[in-house]
Amino acid sequence: MSGLKTVIGVPVRWESRVEVTAGILEGTGGRYLFAGTLILEIATKTSLILEIQPHEERLRDAFAAAGYGRIEETTLDAVAQHRQCLYLVDEASGSIEAARRGVRFVDALLEAGGIAPKVESSGKAHDADAWRAIAADVAGEDEGLALGSLHEAFVTLVGNEAGEVYSCGMHHLGLPDAIAGGVPTKEAAETIRAFGLYLAIESPTIADGQTFARGPEAPAFRCRLEPCLTYPEDDLFHNPFGMWRLSRRPPLDQRGE
Repeated sequence: MSGLKTVIGVPVRWESRVEVTAGILEGTGGRYLFAGTLILEIATKTSLILEIQPHEERLRDAFAAAGYGRIEETTLDAVAQHRQCLYLVDEASGSIEAARRGVRFVDALLEAGGIAPKVESSGKAHDADAWRAIAADVAGEDEGLALGSLHEAFVTLVGNEAGEVYSCGMHHLGLPDAIAGGVPTKEAAETIRAFGLYLAIESPTIADGQTFARGPEAPAFRCRLEPCLTYPEDDLFHNPFGMWRLSRRPPLDQRGE
């Protein structure tokens, strides 16, 4: 979709543009080349925008918040000591292919010496080892594992004041996000995560009013597709593919059917 964009930040220890250029070329064994405003993957002749920004004082805090406790202090300290931050920008986002491309390019930056990645267009940070594991899954032959790992790379869960839980980041895969409430927060979060994986891995056709449950004993929810209202249209977090609202369906003995 027009205007849909993936942005991923990778802080580095390099102090100059010359060091960035040499670091990428040498660190990837010549598989990637940085020139002008683009980073080029030699084998596929695919290029993405790569922006260089100076040291950002609050980047450590941003990584800590977006890592949700998954990033070790040693990595956060390394982020705090970064010299520059590289921002990978894909202006042709919104598909499984684009998500794979983003994972691959970031993996190359980490191989070359990047500290850790943060998906700016969904607010999710990882440590380098976690992203490298994701990249290995995405490059493997198990398609289900690859799609699940793409979900892990780009999608995060958010709670709101109404006690609902919603996903953010499914637009990177070309899919709607989802929101659920009316059940305990843990149940809502597990339902939203299961629903997102279901969309990514199974590619189902879902009609308004259809129900979803993450298991035979789990609560059932009615699905209704609506516009994304959690973020404005000009926000990197906005999902132009919409959002599935999962509404709690009463048990059979309470429906009056």
